Amino acid sequence: MLRGIPESEKKQYLAAKLYEDKVLEEFKDNRYKSYTEGIGKKIVSGEVSFEELSEYAMSHDQINNESGRQEMLEAIVNQYIYK
Repeated sequence: MLRGIPESEKKQYLAAKLYEDKVLEEFKDNRYKSYTEGIGKKIVSGEVSFEELSEYAMSHDQINNESGRQEMLEAIVNQYIYK
């Protein structure tokens, strides 16, 4: 499909296609959701002090880590590269 096109143009095309198809949008939005609400939003906007952060951290001792699903996202990007 992209044979005979210079590498720089292929990369631009693939990046544009990924952007247009919004394939990664939901993953990105979910990954950084904590920056748009609650304490994360206050941190980003500079509305929280170190004392408040300390209190928040001490009262939230259970951390729920979620996978970033890197391998799955790499597979999605690879599908676009090797179509």
